[in-house]
Amino acid sequence: MNDNILQLIAGNKHETHIKESALNKVLEQMHPSLREMAKQNQVMLSEIEYHEEQITQLQRDNDGLQTEVEELLAHPKTNVRMQLFPELFKYNTKCTPDMDVVLDIPTMETLPI
Repeated sequence: MNDNILQLIAGNKHETHIKESALNKVLEQMHPSLREMAKQNQVMLSEIEYHEEQITQLQRDNDGLQTEVEELLAHPKTNVRMQLFPELFKYNTKCTPDMDVVLDIPTMETLPI
């Protein structure tokens, strides 16, 4: 019986068949250091649950921020080099069939001697 009560006080949530009056009676008979340890265990359990929720929320926020960064890196308006030096980083347009293409290939000319 005492083992069941100690497990309940120490944080075992599965043992719920003990009445509250019996629990209070046992708590009064417990050594103060053991009672304080049980209180500290309950506080630590609640803190662990709180921090686990915070970790999952931060992981979700981090995933959202990573996708946002990937979108910004892919967007041409956020490319600093293209914005500072547009003449160097011109957009390459593809040739379509209706475009006129002029090839400026130098030909070898012989000098008149």
